[in-house]
Amino acid sequence: SMFNDFKGFDENGEPKKISVFPTLLISSIGVVEDVKNTVTMDLKVPGDLIYVIGKTKDECGGSEFYNLFNELGVSTPKVDSELARKLYLKMYELNKKNMFSACTSICEGGFAMALAKMSIAGRLGVECNLSLVPNEDLSVEKIMYSETQSRFIVTVDPARKEEFENSMSEFEIGEVGVVTERGFVLSHNDEEVISKNVPELDEIYKKRFKDF
Repeated sequence: SMFNDFKGFDENGEPKKISVFPTLLISSIGVVEDVKNTVTMDLKVPGDLIYVIGKTKDECGGSEFYNLFNELGVSTPKVDSELARKLYLKMYELNKKNMFSACTSICEGGFAMALAKMSIAGRLGVECNLSLVPNEDLSVEKIMYSETQSRFIVTVDPARKEEFENSMSEFEIGEVGVVTERGFVLSHNDEEVISKNVPELDEIYKKRFKDF
């Protein structure tokens, strides 16, 4: 994108132009066959099972987590393109069968951030055991915040548990918790790690914008 100029006025009413460096912009566009067959990230049904699809690896390099401590790291996420394509086709297949009531990819901020955003969006809580997240024997912090690619969080009707798990036999998945009426609770090996109510999460999420 070459249109990175701002034209306005300073505090004295004088014209001012601010320019940033040219920025690489990549757009990806797809065709949605039926908009009614899309699934959103917001949690919808208390009692739904929460699954993580894909293994979490030690890939915090360049992550939001490391940036919080002014660190960079070296183990950055690496995409297995063959596995990713296979998984995305499977997700497409299952979504056409209305398998998921909610679904989101895991990206910036890692698993904990993605799950929090699902909770905030749906105004519903979760009870989640982080030790059940498929991972490479990682610390609880890396389970929560690693930014390993090609992972999803989905919620599934308990009545379709067996059908879902059988359909995902080629992939690493973990049933990590359940959607609740209220409260965002993450534990690890029976030790509570995070316990917040959803309005608190919403306030934390929006607070940064209020500082500008």
